[in-house]
Amino acid sequence: MAFHSKRRPPGGKLGSGIRSIRKRLDLNQGEFADKLGWPRNTLVQYELHKIMPSTGRLFRLLQESTEEREKAPIVAALEAQGINLADLSAIAGSYTHSAQQGLEVQP
Repeated sequence: MAFHSKRRPPGGKLGSGIRSIRKRLDLNQGEFADKLGWPRNTLVQYELHKIMPSTGRLFRLLQESTEEREKAPIVAALEAQGINLADLSAIAGSYTHSAQQGLEVQP
């Protein structure tokens, strides 16, 4: 189970960004949660700006985002957790390498 911070996401834009990704994909909350492998209730709490996703889940959302307006609040939330873009690149490389090796990677 992933750790979720009770802190609210910075600036209040993260929930809107998550919703924007979901709507662009034309998915309801249940479908998007299933696609991400998350409980629907957790996704709802993220969208309503109730809790902050873990670093791994933010990274997973970043993978789903294609537009700059979607990426910006996710990157801001990662930076608020002390992850800079250089660290993010290292995480992405590790995640991709592990996935290619068939290792289980927990978002």
